[in-house]
Amino acid sequence: MDKNDYIGIFGFLSFAIGTYLVSSAVMFLLCGLLCMGIAVVGARKGVNKK
Repeated sequence: MDKNDYIGIFGFLSFAIGTYLVSSAVMFLLCGLLCMGIAVVGARKGVNKK
């Protein structure tokens, strides 16, 4: 194996890990926003019932 092969493999691995971390972070943020929205809507409906 050549030095360039190692650089390519390392770059691909770091790119894949970075993409996975970014996508999981985005999913976490979307789920958090969704839960916040549901909580806000539920609170508003609860306030309206009173």
